[in-house]
Amino acid sequence: MRPCLLLVPLLIGGSLALSGCQKKAQDEQLVAAGKSFEVTVPELDQLLRQSPAVSREEVVPARQKLLDVLINQKLFADAAIEQKLDRDADTMQELEAERRRVLASAYVTHLFTSLAKPTSREVQAYYDAHPKTFGQRKVFTINQVSISGENLPLREFQAALEAGGMAGLDARLAQEGIEAPQTNVVIPTDVLPPQTAEEMEKLHVGAPVIFNTGGAIHLGVIGAIQDGSVSLDTARPVIEQRITEERRDGVIKAQADRLRADREVKISAGLLKGAKQAQ
Repeated sequence: MRPCLLLVPLLIGGSLALSGCQKKAQDEQLVAAGKSFEVTVPELDQLLRQSPAVSREEVVPARQKLLDVLINQKLFADAAIEQKLDRDADTMQELEAERRRVLASAYVTHLFTSLAKPTSREVQAYYDAHPKTFGQRKVFTINQVSISGENLPLREFQAALEAGGMAGLDARLAQEGIEAPQTNVVIPTDVLPPQTAEEMEKLHVGAPVIFNTGGAIHLGVIGAIQDGSVSLDTARPVIEQRITEERRDGVIKAQADRLRADREVKISAGLLKGAKQAQ
């Protein structure tokens, strides 16, 4: 029996020491504490990960600001629970929606864990399939004016541009009382729709052009055409990202289709129509 009696104080001492270590470790994980209140390092780290990057000089002020935000959030959340606001119907719906969003995001991230990195052959194939974006990319400089309005005589403006260049266009615009300063815009073919890029490549320096952007009408002439080709090595990171994004979109669609089929999901057309009318 004596060996057992000798072991008792050793076990108690060891337990106390372990408890003390655990208490110290828990305290080191706290960045703020109070009466029935605490903010942990992981909670603050999560908020930091969701925040934009800052310079080295702004790190400490940014952390303090985020900590203040987190403290207030937790205090307000506790106060809401005390007043049973977490049982409010609208609040419960919002909480469920946020839970649904987080879980869906976690599942999508899980789907991407086994996504293979694009091979060199795939990168080369993508590069070759998009010549206007990479190998045959060109950059157009256009001397142009921008106008907007209703009932404009665009055909007359176009005719003046084609007959007399920018000087002829300026004169015709002046007849309509339109003041439109000339500016130079740079347009690479990779930002244009494929068909438009094809049409642009048929033009030459001095050729008139007319195009629309954001409700404005642009009339001008091509001032310069430069080689803007991008080598395979330079384009590789962009191509790898695009291929990866396409794969992710494919994986998401395939999984959504499979899950919908498994659950036999059907949309009620009548209710959907009613919802649109309510909006």
